[in-house]
Amino acid sequence: MNATDRFLTRLGRRRDEFLREHFGAAWGWYERLTAVCTAGLVHRWRERCLRACGVRPGARVLDVGTGTGSLLLLALPRLGPTGLGVGLDVSREGLLAGRTVAAATGTPTRWVQASALPLPFRDGSFDVVFVGFALRHLGAPGAVLPEFRRVLGPGGRLGILDFLRPRPGLLGWAGLAYLFWIVPVICLALSRRRAVYRLARYLPHSILDALKSDQLSDELRAAELAIEEERSLCAGIVWLFAARVPDAKPAPTAGDRAEWQGERPEMLSASTAACRRR
Repeated sequence: MNATDRFLTRLGRRRDEFLREHFGAAWGWYERLTAVCTAGLVHRWRERCLRACGVRPGARVLDVGTGTGSLLLLALPRLGPTGLGVGLDVSREGLLAGRTVAAATGTPTRWVQASALPLPFRDGSFDVVFVGFALRHLGAPGAVLPEFRRVLGPGGRLGILDFLRPRPGLLGWAGLAYLFWIVPVICLALSRRRAVYRLARYLPHSILDALKSDQLSDELRAAELAIEEERSLCAGIVWLFAARVPDAKPAPTAGDRAEWQGERPEMLSASTAACRRR
């Protein structure tokens, strides 16, 4: 049994149940929680992720595990009115919060309530896929990364910004100690909410079970993605990976693109349709 399972067993919760309940209850505090966990550096790291992905005007972008859309909302000004931003998450509350903010940007957006396994999109639907601090929650990387590659078009780019398990060493373990013992106390003091505290306690356990950087590199190559950037952003715990799909397949036809932008109903869940009507 890994560290995350032991933590959840003590609470008597299944992982999917815990994540759905606690993320749903903590969305109003999640940005503050992320800022505390990253000592306020998260905005700079997200900007760097977008630059590494080459987000450009007119691109079709998918943010997996979008939450309230923090990373996607940062990308929208780069996409402009001819681009398309799609946020996917299992939490309806987070999607509704992101949709409200995105309405003022002028860039077309879609908010999809669904799991990452499988992604509810056709092959080659996107130019860029990124995932910010959520890869650990989506499933086995050996299953998730090929899904990311499947929905990327030829030459498409994948950006991963996440906590990874640090290599043995004083700096990495000091960072984990900060996340285990300091961050939960700060989050409880600021929020006065048990859900926020428990979520802050859960996150470092999930980092203990995360891949190491060299393991993630191997998984990306196994998914036939060419790594363009691999960089530690903080203490060997926060990492940025950028990878690219080889230009081996023909680009989507105009008809394929029109059909995607027309939103075939089977691509969106019923819960997503409800989000869009509200």
